[in-house]
Amino acid sequence: MFSIFINCHGRNFALSTESNIFGQLSREHGFLKNSLKNIIAILCIAIFLLFECSLSPRYTRSSNKKAPYSAATKKGAARFNGTANETYQKTGMASYYSSKFEGRKTANGEIFSNSLLTAAHPTLPFGTKVKVTCLANNRSVVVRINDRGPFSSKKRIIDLSQSAARELGIIKKGVARVRIEVVE
Repeated sequence: MFSIFINCHGRNFALSTESNIFGQLSREHGFLKNSLKNIIAILCIAIFLLFECSLSPRYTRSSNKKAPYSAATKKGAARFNGTANETYQKTGMASYYSSKFEGRKTANGEIFSNSLLTAAHPTLPFGTKVKVTCLANNRSVVVRINDRGPFSSKKRIIDLSQSAARELGIIKKGVARVRIEVVE
C-alpha cells in the first residue's frame, strides 16, 4: 500500500492508493496504468502543497510598510564615524515623538514608549547615552539612542521621547534649540 501523510497549517491530509509504489503487474491493472496513477497523485500533492502551504501574508514582511525611521542615514545627514566614547557635540533643533508612535518598533527593534528617556539620532550607535541641553532654559536630560531620525528637516538633530521633552520643558513649543553631547 502506498500512503502519503501531509501536515499543512495544522491540517492533516492523507493520500492512499491500493497499489505499492512500483505498481502491480496483474491482468486487470498493468504496470504502466498503476505508475501513471501514482505519478498523477504525486503531481496533485505537489500542486496542492505549492499553493496551500506557501507562506501566507501574515508571516511575510511587507515592503511598503516601513518603520518610522528605518533608514540608518539619509543624504545630508551628518555621519558620526567614531565610537560612543569619543567626544561628540552638536547644536541644532530638537523635536519630540507624536503619540502615534507609541507601541511601534524602533530601528533597533525595541518597542517605543514615550514614557522612557530615549531618542532618535541619524548616526550615533544604538545604546549611546547623550546629554541634551535646551539652550533657552539650560535644562538638560540624558537619553539613550534607540532609533533613527529625524529626517524631516536638516535643522533637526534629534527626536526625543515625550518624557525627555517634558524634562527639557519643550512640550508646548514642540521644537527647541539644543546642544547634544555623548556621555557614554
